[in-house]
Amino acid sequence: MRKVLLLALAVQACSPADPGISREKAEAVLRSFNLNVLSLQPTPDGWTGAVVPQRGGYRMQVTVNRLGVMQLQPDDCHC
Repeated sequence: MRKVLLLALAVQACSPADPGISREKAEAVLRSFNLNVLSLQPTPDGWTGAVVPQRGGYRMQVTVNRLGVMQLQPDDCHC
């Protein structure tokens, strides 16, 4: 019984992060603020990635949490 429990815990620990919000909903939130999505990856807290404003501007890092709340941060890339 103990082996089965340990195996179940190991499988759960290796499973991909559940962002709690669909990628489509996260992208819709970003588009509503006129941001172009460059990349998005699931995280345990939601989706995180890079965006740029549609009318031009600097690349920013963004997180859309499980509730659809967006948080922007400056990008460290000096490209």
